[in-house]
Amino acid sequence: MASLSGHLLIRDLHSIEKNSRCNRKSRRDEEEGVQDDLQEEEYSGLVDEALDMICDASKSKRLGGLAALETYLLHHAGNAEIEKHENTLESVLFGCLRRGKVEERCKAATVLGLIVFHYGINDFTEEILEKMERYAARILSDVQKDDYSELIRSTAIIYFVLCDNPSDTFEFMRLLLSVADKGKSDSQRESALRCWTFLLIDIASINLGGPEFVEEALKVMHRYLFHTESGVRLAAGEAITMLYSQYGLASLNSYESQDTSRQDDEAKSGLELILGRMKDIEKNIGETTRKSKKDRTEQRGEFKEFLKIIDGESPKQSKISLPNGQTLIVDTFSRIVQLNMLRLFLGSGFQGHLLHNALMHEIFDFEPLEFEAERTNSDEKKVRNKERNEERRLSSALKSSMIL
Repeated sequence: MASLSGHLLIRDLHSIEKNSRCNRKSRRDEEEGVQDDLQEEEYSGLVDEALDMICDASKSKRLGGLAALETYLLHHAGNAEIEKHENTLESVLFGCLRRGKVEERCKAATVLGLIVFHYGINDFTEEILEKMERYAARILSDVQKDDYSELIRSTAIIYFVLCDNPSDTFEFMRLLLSVADKGKSDSQRESALRCWTFLLIDIASINLGGPEFVEEALKVMHRYLFHTESGVRLAAGEAITMLYSQYGLASLNSYESQDTSRQDDEAKSGLELILGRMKDIEKNIGETTRKSKKDRTEQRGEFKEFLKIIDGESPKQSKISLPNGQTLIVDTFSRIVQLNMLRLFLGSGFQGHLLHNALMHEIFDFEPLEFEAERTNSDEKKVRNKERNEERRLSSALKSSMIL
């Protein structure tokens, strides 16, 4: 648990972020440099304090410092503070990965992932990728009962942003399947499978692996469709659907199941067995492991959507309403998978990154409106809300007087 000083530091970061949102650049060309200088000055001491806490002997203070840096990177768009502290950040964060326990390692990996996602490709972040390849392989190759879901997700983001060698990404995906197979944590297993699917999108775009890779992946995912945990089954269904949408039906048809446990299945192709199992899950046939109606409804809905996509239908659109009045519409399965992963990774900072992070604009082919329009819309809404509240107050007072 983070220390009290860590919570206070996070509160200060949120306070600064709230004030900066109230003072967005209304005349961007004239005031951009001045505004950035003011925001960096506000954040400067807080980032220094967070780094001091990470170097403390107390575990709770280290976790508090890591949480404060996470908050800073989720909600702040300036570069100067990170650039100023590059060497210190690299040293202390990889120190946490080297010497820390599970929680500290996961938080350090999250901060590293946010740095990479925030700043993109440069010399500093490429060093992060080089080191993270070694550290992640060392930590995840010996995973047993511990849950490294957060570290897995952050490392996948680092590969997604920086790795320009598909073979290296491919090797990390193999490691993820190994983690899913050997680990004892179901949430970690689900995270490994979902990150595998997230990275598959770029691998599939160059057809790396070919039919043999598809067949081997299908065998693995078919097995996870029978897992007792619904989240793992959903992750496997998502992976199978992605394999279908990225590699095509012909590749799937080439897969022949090696499962001869039931005589009537021996003559069926692997694809038929997989689709049969997915249809059983969608209809709740033979399912006794889920405990709540909510779980049953969620799983049925997800597998119904997977089967529609495999059948050639378009996926259900995802719509994200932004504070500037825009709506981002995501309507392809691969982009929806990326959207869900980035929402999970960025949490409360998702919309801020969607507005300000050029990488997000590239991923979703999206260009946000100017902030002048954002402020105008926001101000207009405030005026309308104020008028409505006043009307409601007067109406309520009138009714009360009539009753009296």
